[in-house]
This record gives sequence, C-alpha cells and structure tokens, in this order.
Amino acid sequence: MFVEEGFRIRFANGEVIDFYADSSKDKEGWMKVLDLCIGKDTVSKSWCDLVFKREEVLKKRTVG
Repeated sequence: MFVEEGFRIRFANGEVIDFYADSSKDKEGWMKVLDLCIGKDTVSKSWCDLVFKREEVLKKRTVG
C-alpha cells in the first residue's frame, strides 16, 4: 500500500483490510474510531458498527 492517507489492519487469522481516507483529517477520524474498539471487548461493541456509524456521520456532513 503506497497511499499517504491509507492504512492497513492485519488480523490474527491472516485477513487484511486496507483503508483509504480522502484527507489526513478523515484518516485521523478513522484512527479514533478504530482505537475505540480494536483490542477491546468486542462483545459489547462491534468494531464494524463503530465504522458504519462513523461513515454515516461523514455522509451526513457532506450531504447536509
């Protein structure tokens, strides 16, 4: 991955997910959301749910 605002998550099972942000501010937002859930108790919070909520917030900002 050679994208300045990109980052990669590599899981213990070998799965890799690449993320790309439009700006350093967007990337910082991603990092904050992921920090809230990765390596934490996943029973009470799904990291996917947090990512989807973050995307909803960003979408609302661009639409309205």
